[in-house]
Amino acid sequence: MIASSSAQVQVPNQIAEKILKFTLAIPEEDLYIDEEGHGRELDVHVTIKYGLVTNDPEEIKQVVEEEYSPKSIAMTLGEVSLFTSEENGHDYEVVKIDVESKDLMIYMVGLVNYKMQIAIQTINLIVL
Repeated sequence: MIASSSAQVQVPNQIAEKILKFTLAIPEEDLYIDEEGHGRELDVHVTIKYGLVTNDPEEIKQVVEEEYSPKSIAMTLGEVSLFTSEENGHDYEVVKIDVESKDLMIYMVGLVNYKMQIAIQTINLIVL
């Protein structure tokens, strides 16, 4: 089985503190805590791409830094919304903040291209 992971960027502390303050308004009894690692997210980040076929952060870092690295990342926080259980395939919903960013799209393009290259290599291995 091929391991998968995600690429993400951390939200600057000044903004992360405000987001954490907002999330603390969600009552504990409304959180899904039936499994370890679930519940209130304390690591405020923006997921760029989920489902990468590697668990090696250096591999991802190399792809992003070599080909698709803007000097800084500008982003706009949008509406609060949900990943519904139907969308995420689990028995719980995920509260998220929508993000718009041309800079993050540049990263995503690089990671999608990387993912496609790995998929093509995997298909070649199976066919050969």
